[in-house]
Amino acid sequence: MSALTDRLNEWAALAEKATVGPWTTTYGPHELSRVWASDDDAESLAVLGGYVDRSQSESDAAFIAASRTTLPALVEALRAVLELHKPRSFWTSNPDDERMWRTRDEAHEHKRADVIEPEEVTLCEACMRTAYEYDDGETVSESGYGESVEWPCPTVDTVATALGVTP
Repeated sequence: MSALTDRLNEWAALAEKATVGPWTTTYGPHELSRVWASDDDAESLAVLGGYVDRSQSESDAAFIAASRTTLPALVEALRAVLELHKPRSFWTSNPDDERMWRTRDEAHEHKRADVIEPEEVTLCEACMRTAYEYDDGETVSESGYGESVEWPCPTVDTVATALGVTP
């Protein structure tokens, strides 16, 4: 998830370096739209002007002010989603059997005679939890069988696509 993490870290750094928020706006019929920091009334952070349509400068100022608190909140929300949907390795010992093992050695102990080596698979931890139950601490299954959700799962793919990066 390096590209995803990098993008979120980049945005968090922008927010960290910016003036403390929340920010507010002012505008009126005969003045330019301004963005203000809540802790400093003496000087505005930004002045928006030169618009033919004054309502557009008011909308832009409102967007800029809202983004000061919205961006950090969205970064934290996405980090929480990605923390749930992280990759987790499992091992399968039989291509026809969907049971999975937490270690290669466990899978090797349960492999079929015609299988040379267990195969590692990477699943989404959150999606896996919804599809399977932990039975005996060794296998991950839903009454022994079930469908796995490979990582990156649809959730991670959707977030990555929206951010313009690869998982």
